[in-house]
Amino acid sequence: METGAEPPATPYPRGTPLTGDAAAQFTLRAVNAYGMGASIRDINGHTGRSFGAVRLSLLKAGVRLRGRGEARNGARPPVA
Repeated sequence: METGAEPPATPYPRGTPLTGDAAAQFTLRAVNAYGMGASIRDINGHTGRSFGAVRLSLLKAGVRLRGRGEARNGARPPVA
């Protein structure tokens, strides 16, 4: 990736539910990667989770998603 953001490195198999600590860890890592400029597609491709699962995790964590084509140049504060 050109942004230098590191999506979560551990693959989470598609179709298997994430619960408890695994879900919390995935969400934390996805939020950090997204905040550093990774796109949802970057995170999706790197983790094996669906686009929708990554997006939903970010939304549940209170992340304000970037608009289409919006610059990926830094962290965004969570929605209050």
